Amino acid sequence: MNVKTVNSFFILIAAGILLLSSFFLSCKKDPQTLGYDLVENNPLEVVFCDTVTVVAYSEVEDSVRTDETTYSLLGSLYDPVFGKTSASVFTQISLSSTNPDFGTNPQCDSLVFSLQYTGYYGDTTTVQTIRLYEITESLFLDSTYYSSHMVAYDAVELASYTFAPHPNDSVLIDTTYYEPHLRFTMPPALGNKILTAPSTALDSISSFKEYFKGLAILPDDVATGPGMGSLLYFNFYANISRINLYYHNDEKDSLSYRIALNATSNARFVHFDHYGYQQADDLFRQQILLGDTALGNSLLYLQSTSGVKTRIEFPYLMNLVGDNNIAINEAQLIVYNQDPQSVYPPPQELALYGTNDSTLFYLPDQSEDADYFDGKYNEPRYRFRISRYIQETLLGDQSNIGLYLFTTGASINANRVVLYGTGTSGNRMKLRLIYTRPNI
Repeated sequence: MNVKTVNSFFILIAAGILLLSSFFLSCKKDPQTLGYDLVENNPLEVVFCDTVTVVAYSEVEDSVRTDETTYSLLGSLYDPVFGKTSASVFTQISLSSTNPDFGTNPQCDSLVFSLQYTGYYGDTTTVQTIRLYEITESLFLDSTYYSSHMVAYDAVELASYTFAPHPNDSVLIDTTYYEPHLRFTMPPALGNKILTAPSTALDSISSFKEYFKGLAILPDDVATGPGMGSLLYFNFYANISRINLYYHNDEKDSLSYRIALNATSNARFVHFDHYGYQQADDLFRQQILLGDTALGNSLLYLQSTSGVKTRIEFPYLMNLVGDNNIAINEAQLIVYNQDPQSVYPPPQELALYGTNDSTLFYLPDQSEDADYFDGKYNEPRYRFRISRYIQETLLGDQSNIGLYLFTTGASINANRVVLYGTGTSGNRMKLRLIYTRPNI
């Protein structure tokens, strides 16, 4: 196959014809030849085509980095398509001051745990239960933690709380309303461990974190059935995210001390669990778990929380070239949401990368303006402009191994979407091309 570099004269003429691209986008499936009267002797042929073969199938995603993210997910969700997902938080806590003086014979009366909501995904009418345990393995702020990571924790439960989430409702405390937050009272065990700590454990933040390594916050499984449960978004950096320790000593009653959840020095990460997708629907499991890639003809899947990605290939793309020069005026990858009315909102943006089967790489089109590259949801579809990538592939300057499609913000968002596959429906995944070639 002889792929020639496009000469300067050819590029100048093709650029003029590019102005007609918006008209060509309304054409149907069959390639069309246009613009014969633009140049003497009709040396160029402009073609619109959306019948390039696209092969796509979905795969389980690798783990994603979740340490010290802007906000953290917590809870349990049972999606009727994707099955069950849970999000657990492992976090250090900090003293609000070093060398605190708790007085003689301090005793904890109660602890009030509060954590600010920043959003949710799923059904907040489903009652959830979270359980708190003491971590027995040290966390480190300068370490990297991924969503598959786990750390050891004590089997003795420090606290549990069952609640229906209210992520949009202000909380009235005494006579003052505060921003929406989860709030509950803990038993005194943790408080007494802090009040009776040796002085060496309280003389520095690092000493305290060695004495009390942190909290594991784990959700119970929502076993009520598909469509139930939610993943809740919490801001651990908010001022209201704290544990207030109320205590008394031999001299005074009604004393308090703040334990910081929101300290920027706290190491923290989220663990995601999809339970091997054993509760997912049959078509999903056949494609994702059993490797029936042909099912990508019908449906494709994307899921955040280290869930699911989609691979895309154009196996016969080079057949467009033959022995002729070809200039790509416009190349758009378009994918459609199969269920725009789903109760589970789709991601507002998707990410697209090239792959050489060992690493991912940025597409050359991503160096353009973000609005040009696109990837944002415009119901019911997503669109990516990949003109430079396709041109470089045809010229042999770029590999034609494939692309990967992901959700964005996979560590801090719980969104998922079911896409139409590459089959024959009008809303199939497609590569739309407008290109120019010599008609000589």
